[in-house]
Amino acid sequence: MSNCILLNNIEQTNEDSLKSFRVRPRIKNLRSKSKPSASEVPATSASISTTNKRTLSTSSQKIVKKQKTYNNLSSDSDVPLDAYSIIQNNLLLKLLSKTKCELCEKQWDASSPQVQDSRRHDINVRTQLAGHLTGIRHAGLKRICAALNLPPPLEEGRHNKHDKELLQVVRKFANESMSTAMQEAIDVAKSTDITVSGDGTWQTRRFSSKHGAADLLSTCDSPKVVDIETCSKTCNVCADAKSLLQLGTPEARAKYDQIITNHNCGKNFDEPSGNMEVSCILRMFRRSQKKYGVRYVKYVGDGDSKTFSKLKKETPYKGIEIQKIEDINHFGKHLKRALEKIKRQCGKTMLSDGKRIGGKGCLTNQMITRFQIYFCEAIRKNENDLDKLYKSAQAMYWHKFSTNSDHHHQFCDEAWCGYLQAKKNNTRYNHTPHGLPRAVMNKIKPAFDSICSKQSLMRVLNGSTQNANEAFHALTWTMSPKHKAASGVTFNIACYLAVVIFNNGYYNLGKKY
Repeated sequence: MSNCILLNNIEQTNEDSLKSFRVRPRIKNLRSKSKPSASEVPATSASISTTNKRTLSTSSQKIVKKQKTYNNLSSDSDVPLDAYSIIQNNLLLKLLSKTKCELCEKQWDASSPQVQDSRRHDINVRTQLAGHLTGIRHAGLKRICAALNLPPPLEEGRHNKHDKELLQVVRKFANESMSTAMQEAIDVAKSTDITVSGDGTWQTRRFSSKHGAADLLSTCDSPKVVDIETCSKTCNVCADAKSLLQLGTPEARAKYDQIITNHNCGKNFDEPSGNMEVSCILRMFRRSQKKYGVRYVKYVGDGDSKTFSKLKKETPYKGIEIQKIEDINHFGKHLKRALEKIKRQCGKTMLSDGKRIGGKGCLTNQMITRFQIYFCEAIRKNENDLDKLYKSAQAMYWHKFSTNSDHHHQFCDEAWCGYLQAKKNNTRYNHTPHGLPRAVMNKIKPAFDSICSKQSLMRVLNGSTQNANEAFHALTWTMSPKHKAASGVTFNIACYLAVVIFNNGYYNLGKKY
């Protein structure tokens, strides 16, 4: 019977929507038809006072009014629905209340259960968690609830208070995940002297961010976060408490002193934001033996960072010199930057052949990017053999240097060199479409001599990458977008949530909650 009523109401709604798209008259007719008499109104649903109405938002008032109307409708009513409802709430709840679980055979309970050892309801906790996972936070949740015509989330002050509780829980889960990841790294290395890759990130762009973090990842086949450290240059509690000093009264001063003394200050960094990465990684190295009983003897880092020089100077482990492993991607950028610098210095100056360095068929931006790609590929294919690596790096230059009358393919490989393939097949090969003018090649030769020398390539021998660190940072930015300002608590929640998700996935996060 209930299913028939449900279908009839849905069909009636579809017919009404096809007849007219005017929403307001239908709502007005609905109110006039269903308006109860004074004797029928229960005492508990008395009219809301003017004061309470003013405190409610527009969407909340709309929900209260609609709920009063539908409370007096029977489940078999054929009153047309308004534009915000797909099905009458009372009818839907009555149908669901008769539903039983196939596994436990328990009847469905319409209320959200309370979280264990807490007074909070499960739906509120998960909504707050969803706001952080999606990066929309409290303001975004309010907009979603308004669009769906749902009651608004918790008031912002209570939401921020519960954020601090959420941070403690998420930090606990993240520490458990990192401990497991560290044990996996020890098992793979079969030693407590392990290799890690480190990198830093900031909450906003450039080096003026108030919050930042650095992370260390294992270098296993499936890298995972083994440690993370965050820095904050501000504390919202301290900033808000300073407003009391402007009152200038003894009571306000006493209240300020009480707040400063009793709260847990979130500020833990006073140096320039650019030093956050160095400071955080140094802290993690110093606590590795106490926290995990391991030593980070090899460090994968970028060449333009101050971190490694700081680690060599501070020596976190007595008698142990930390070995630097160059990041392949960052090392490949050295060649790109050197070529771009030469191009900028030449500008519009004419070369010996009467052409500019950056014209068509010369050193264009696309050609510079190709050189970088070829260089990184050569490093990856020959990272364990210095001679082969040197030969592949030199082949980039001399292949482009060659002309139809002057061949220089002594470093080239037959697998990709068109000239060697044509020579093998006794066919002709035209160098013109594939080479660069001699004037351009002579100008950029110092960059290749410096970066592609054996002494320079020694730095990237047995190299690795920080791709896993960059992927972790990208995950963090989805929950703490760089274009949005955030408090230290919000940024820390994003970092620790990213640790759990990066190491164990979203499914594991759902199981914990």
